Order: sequence, then structure tokens, then C-alpha cells
Amino acid sequence: MPLLLNFVKLQFDTFGKVIECLRQLFEVLLFMHNHHVVHRDWAWMNIMMDAKNIYAELYRPVMPHMKRDFSVPASPYTRTQRPPKYYIIDLGLSRRYDANPLEYIRVW
Repeated sequence: MPLLLNFVKLQFDTFGKVIECLRQLFEVLLFMHNHHVVHRDWAWMNIMMDAKNIYAELYRPVMPHMKRDFSVPASPYTRTQRPPKYYIIDLGLSRRYDANPLEYIRVW
């Protein structure tokens, strides 16, 4: 399982990287909806990235600016140099829904 980092912890260096992040997130959303699943908790804190390629060495999960052993600050690459993969987490409120469009679907 990847060591996930909140996607806002590292700055986006180009507009193209913002677009790539959104592309991946909408791809996940489309996949879920095509399989009749609704997330119901789509928020920025539920968007994570796999930062293993961005950091040359392991970082502290709570303090990503430090190396895991606290010896020196961690030096990340940019998202342009090493693009991350984005994930949607916290599926606790998600629900499957019936594909029949004529049936009433209770949202809340």
C-alpha cells in the first residue's frame, strides 16, 4: 500500500500539473459512477497522492518536509519532474445505486 500524502502539501509548479491532477480525479469519479457508486464525501481532504516518486528518500508522514529519521530536511522533486498518482480515500459514506433511471434515488 502506498504511503499517501495530502495533495495540497506540495505546491503545484505549473498549471498543467493542476490539469493533470483534475484529469486523474475526474477519471476516478467517472469510473465510480460507471459502476453505480457515489462517493458522497468528495472533499479536498479526501484527495491524496502517492508521493514515493517525489521524495528520493522516505519522509515523515506527519511532517513531509523532514526525512523519516529527522536527520535532515527532505528535498522533494517537483510534480513536473516526477508526476504523482492521485487517489480518492474515505469511502465510508459511499453507496451503490440502482442503474434504473426511473427509480427514485434518495441522496441524503
